[in-house]
Amino acid sequence: MCLRHFRPGVNNKFAVAAAVLRLSTKYIAPVLRRQAIDMLTTAYPLDLAAWKRRATDRLVPPIENELTTMIVLAEQTDTRMFLPSVFYAAARRPLAEVLQSLHNLPLSEPVRVDITNKFLLGRERLQREETKEVLGFLHPG
Repeated sequence: MCLRHFRPGVNNKFAVAAAVLRLSTKYIAPVLRRQAIDMLTTAYPLDLAAWKRRATDRLVPPIENELTTMIVLAEQTDTRMFLPSVFYAAARRPLAEVLQSLHNLPLSEPVRVDITNKFLLGRERLQREETKEVLGFLHPG
């Protein structure tokens, strides 16, 4: 029998999901860790199809400073799988605002620089793909 910390389909606060993820990482509790990751995945899905359903499937409500909080959590708990989704959400915000948030991350300088570089590269690639899509629509064939 598998005990569940989170009831299926029930909303939970970010702080609770993050605390379970941190504790399960620290004390090597893979079942709890998987449950916490599954809960957070409703807020930051790992694929585009799930992202499109994010508004209806999300079980973790938005929080203040979500960008920086999720990045720090991903780094602290070795769940960097969330970073592409976090960066995708951040790419929709003004660049200066996101860069300021990344500059103020409470992480070491090399980690901040690495995260900022990855975000900027991903944002550039996303813009390039969006431009290709628009140009492809305007010039079919």
